[in-house]
Amino acid sequence: MFETGKVKWYNECKGVGFITPDAGGEDVPFRLPAMHAAGIKTVAEGQRLAFEARIGNRGLEAVAIKLA
Repeated sequence: MFETGKVKWYNECKGVGFITPDAGGEDVPFRLPAMHAAGIKTVAEGQRLAFEARIGNRGLEAVAIKLA
């Protein structure tokens, strides 16, 4: 199930960023492969995204994202 939130920050060089969920809670990291899978080339701070988060090897992470 997709949640919504805003991009807190994104480092284009490292290909990693964080989403602040609208529902509250901890910020959720996302990585370049999730963006590429959605056809998203870049994001800006404050941009709205829908995301699906799961717990993986690195902890909680957005595994699927799309523009909201």
